[in-house]
Amino acid sequence: MIIMDTEKEKKIKFNMKVGYDARTFNLPGGSKTYGSNLITHFDKNKTILFGLEKYGLYNCIPSKIKPNSILRLAYENITIPYLVKKNNIKLFHGLKGVVPYFGKFIKIMTVHDLVPIIHPESMKFKDYMYWNFIFPIYLKKADRIICISKSTQNDLLSKFNVEEDKIRLVYQGVSNNFKIESKKDSYENIYHFFEKTNIKIADIEDKNILLSVNVLSPRKNIARTIEAFDICAETDSKLLLFIVGKKGWGYDQIFDTYRKTKNTNRIFFMDYVEEDVLISFYNVAKAFVYPSLYEGFGLPILEAQACGCPVITSNVSSMPEVAGEGAILVDPYSVEEIANAIYRLSDQNIRDAFIQKGLENCKRFSWKKCACGTFKIYEEFL
Repeated sequence: MIIMDTEKEKKIKFNMKVGYDARTFNLPGGSKTYGSNLITHFDKNKTILFGLEKYGLYNCIPSKIKPNSILRLAYENITIPYLVKKNNIKLFHGLKGVVPYFGKFIKIMTVHDLVPIIHPESMKFKDYMYWNFIFPIYLKKADRIICISKSTQNDLLSKFNVEEDKIRLVYQGVSNNFKIESKKDSYENIYHFFEKTNIKIADIEDKNILLSVNVLSPRKNIARTIEAFDICAETDSKLLLFIVGKKGWGYDQIFDTYRKTKNTNRIFFMDYVEEDVLISFYNVAKAFVYPSLYEGFGLPILEAQACGCPVITSNVSSMPEVAGEGAILVDPYSVEEIANAIYRLSDQNIRDAFIQKGLENCKRFSWKKCACGTFKIYEEFL
């Protein structure tokens, strides 16, 4: 029997143990955001997290094997089935593209994107072997496959021999922490951040801020964002570009472009920032620029919209699906289109219109809806 809790928090409860591959909780990024927000809505007492030493008050079964280790296959296909049986777990949910080959229990897996397949230039040899030979086996062994967007679902069906009737679409959500805050508080928080990081900018309230939030890699198209900024900066002396994100694969290309720009003194790389600082930047930015070449979902789009920040994003893959009418869509390969979109948002009336459309669009997504949609998939078996 599965019941919905009627208490204020309205946790989803079930009377059997459910296991989760939570190894990505150790790594910042979209997969961690997805998994951690999803399980928040489930009963802690029946939830077991694999791969973690400790996570809040959840039951954890630690592993010393890293997600990208060559030993991961032994852990996924031998150790996990053994632990699932030992702990009397009825359902196992791989939160990022993994279900064990062995073991007689219900197997659910979430597929976020097919980056290594769509953009194979980013793959190392071991990644190539995994995605072309191991991942297809996991797809066949899964009882249900959750895709986080229609775009990812379509990619999966076009690239792999998957039974369409076992795929389910469940959108991600956006945290309630991302919301409109007072400009005064946001600027104070940013100034405090500047002091800690030794960034010296005066009168930030008088600047026009463009914001980019990405891992620094070629797929995120940050180089073209920089080129578009450089064009716009020639006619807007108050324009600044803040780039938030850790260095990823191929980041040298981005810095090569940066060094060639005329306005390097107005571009700031900030690495990873805490959520409260990111929310403050969303709240004061003139625009959030996100012309990625490919995304399985594109969660920062919703984060920006929820904070009342106008969005410029790509007209490819999942981004139009997620952004709805609350963003200016551009060809991500066209620097001119990206620059023109930035120019458009100089008009306050246009900015206000996209702010309102973005806030309305966000209502389609929540982590509670994500959890309920996932729960319905569990119900098909339990």
